[in-house]
Amino acid sequence: MGGIRAFRGRYQAIKRIDSHQRCDRCTPACDATLGNDDGSLRRTGRVGAETSVCVVDETGKLLKEAKVPTEPGSIASLLAKGGYVCKRVGLEAGPMSQWLYAELAAVGLPVICVEAQHMRSALAAQRNKTDRNDARGIAQMMRVGLYRPVHVKTLQSQEHRLLLTARKLLQAKLLDLEADLRGTLKNFGLRVGVVGKGGFRQRVRELIEGREALTGVMSALLEAHAALQTQYNILHKRLLDLVRDDPLCRRLMTAPGIGETAT
Repeated sequence: MGGIRAFRGRYQAIKRIDSHQRCDRCTPACDATLGNDDGSLRRTGRVGAETSVCVVDETGKLLKEAKVPTEPGSIASLLAKGGYVCKRVGLEAGPMSQWLYAELAAVGLPVICVEAQHMRSALAAQRNKTDRNDARGIAQMMRVGLYRPVHVKTLQSQEHRLLLTARKLLQAKLLDLEADLRGTLKNFGLRVGVVGKGGFRQRVRELIEGREALTGVMSALLEAHAALQTQYNILHKRLLDLVRDDPLCRRLMTAPGIGETAT
C-alpha cells in the first residue's frame, strides 16, 4: 500500500501502492525520494503490487503521476525516462526495503533508507489517510530533508543472519517436539529421563515397545524428529565452517568461555 510523489523541477518522488483498497490505519511500508542534478526529486514507496509515481516541481506543483509494477527495474526505468541524474533516493524501512535498496543502488541510484516510524508520526496529522496523500506528505519531507536515514545491512550480512535464524528455528522445533513427547509419555507412566546426545529417539522406542497404540503415533513423531535433526545438523555444520574461516569470529573465540556458537 503506498503512493508516491516525485518532484520534477526541483524534486520528484515515487511511492508504491497496493492493488487492494487501503484502510485508514494502513501506512506505507517504503517510500523513496530521488534528487536530481536539474533539481528534481523522486520518492518511492513499497508494499503493494504497484508503485504510484507523482512528479511535482520545487514549489510543490504536481507535474506528473503514473503507476508501475513494484519492481526495482520498473522503478529505475521510469526514473530514467525523465533524463534526470538522481542526487537522492529515499526508501522507507520495511520488509522489502533491503531488496529494493540493493537493486536500486546496483543501477547507480544514490539510495537512502529512512526511518518508517518517523514518517508515520509526521503523517499522522493528515485528515485524509490515503496512498496519494501519504505519498505527497513523504515527498515533501524528503524534499526539505525532514527524514532520518537508517543503516541497511549488506547482502552478505543478510545471508549470515538467514543462516543463524534458520538454524535457531530448527533447534527450537526440535526442543518443542522433545518436550511434547516427554510430556505425552508421562501420561502413560513412561519417563524418558536424562539421555545422551542422539539417544532420545532410541530411548522413546524402548519405552513404547510392545504398546501398539503408542507405537503408531509416536513413530510418526520420531520420524519428524529425525528429519528435523538431520537438517539442523546440516545448518549447524555450515555455521561452524563459516565461523572457522572468519577472522573476527576466531579472535572472539580466544576469550574464555566463547565458542563457535556463543551469543
